[in-house]
Amino acid sequence: MQKALLWKIATIFGLILLLLIPLALIQNKIHERASYKAEVKQSIAESWTGRQSFLGPVLVLPYIVQWEDKVWDPQAEQYQKVVKTGRENMYIFPQSMQLESQLETELRYKGIYKVPVYKNTVVAEGGFSTLEIKNRLRDITQINEFIKWEEPYISIALSDPRGIDKIPQLNWFNKRLDIKPGTKISFWQHGVHAPLSMNLYDEMNAHEKSIPFDLNLNLRGMETFGVLPLAKEMSVSIRSSWPHPSFYGAFLPSSRNVTSDGFSANWKITSFATDVNNKLLTCQNGNCLPFNELEFGVSLFEPVDVYAQSDRATKYGVLFIVFVFIAFFVFEMLNRLPLHPVQYALIGLAVAIFYLLLISLSEHIDFSLAYGISTVCCVSLMFGYFRTILKSLRVASYFSLSVLLVYGLLYLIIRSEDYALLMGALLCFSSLGVVMYSTRNINWDEVTAYRK
Repeated sequence: MQKALLWKIATIFGLILLLLIPLALIQNKIHERASYKAEVKQSIAESWTGRQSFLGPVLVLPYIVQWEDKVWDPQAEQYQKVVKTGRENMYIFPQSMQLESQLETELRYKGIYKVPVYKNTVVAEGGFSTLEIKNRLRDITQINEFIKWEEPYISIALSDPRGIDKIPQLNWFNKRLDIKPGTKISFWQHGVHAPLSMNLYDEMNAHEKSIPFDLNLNLRGMETFGVLPLAKEMSVSIRSSWPHPSFYGAFLPSSRNVTSDGFSANWKITSFATDVNNKLLTCQNGNCLPFNELEFGVSLFEPVDVYAQSDRATKYGVLFIVFVFIAFFVFEMLNRLPLHPVQYALIGLAVAIFYLLLISLSEHIDFSLAYGISTVCCVSLMFGYFRTILKSLRVASYFSLSVLLVYGLLYLIIRSEDYALLMGALLCFSSLGVVMYSTRNINWDEVTAYRK
């Protein structure tokens, strides 16, 4: 009889392994639908705009240098001295800068998928230190290779300049500048620039204070807006009616307020925290990763990602099947009512189908409602089947209520990201305790005697 018991346990274990196949197929379907959503985001980004990163303004002072070099002359079989010329840029960052961003959000739909996009009004003002510029000009003109200055310009870099709704307004010395496409900077190519007068060099030498500027920019973007801090002292304020912000990057807000009506966040950053000048030198040498890592900002977070929550639910699918099978097995042993492996398999499939119902419904209705409907459908199906095979309305009700309770606990686990592991562990521990308590008086050497 012990061999019959072992054979029964082995059969149940084999069924659990077989049911991993439909669970894996359902999980693959969830990943496939999630990849469809990622493709939709990419498609919308191609026609709208993608995520936006703002950098600037930067004062660029180009100059020509000349130096001697040695070139091998194969005819003379010796090195010959040649004079070469080239262009270099001097980059000046603002001494201080205040940036305000107002995000007006909306949802863009494609099929059943939706993606948050925004229209952003960026207002920035600040000033460049005349003393710093004069010192940098003096240092450059004192080197032997220097020849002459070229036309200076202001550059503003954007990750996706297609999002510029209208020509930006940039005032310099209280005069509006003519904006042109492109940054004219090799390592920040996307954006705009504004040429400055050659008289600027004389004006800066004569000016004793800072050079003021102000910028107005209307910018479209999708999901994320980020800023790279360049100024020695920089303050950033971002506001929106979107109620679910996710702050990211090298710097978190110094203050923030998040309500159901939207959010506001403020940053205050200095060059002591960014070391931006050294990171710029690294970027000029071809490695812009340290500089780009300074970016901070906000993402328009979608609080209910049905695919992430459905994927998390399927990870507990095996435990569900194990719980139901253990309950069946204990009932079978206690009541000496033999259950066929096919009956185990059908109940296991009912548990697996729950996840397929969940993902298909949650794409069209609220996730919580989809979860409730899926639970009611599957528990009702199990109750009708339990009542027939267990031949008892009371026992079938107990089984169905137990399954309903487990589904309720799973919902709490899914919704509670911070305590998901703890709640899952407690569920497993409690289930094992219930099984051990229920079977504490079973004599396993005699329990299969009814099969004689």
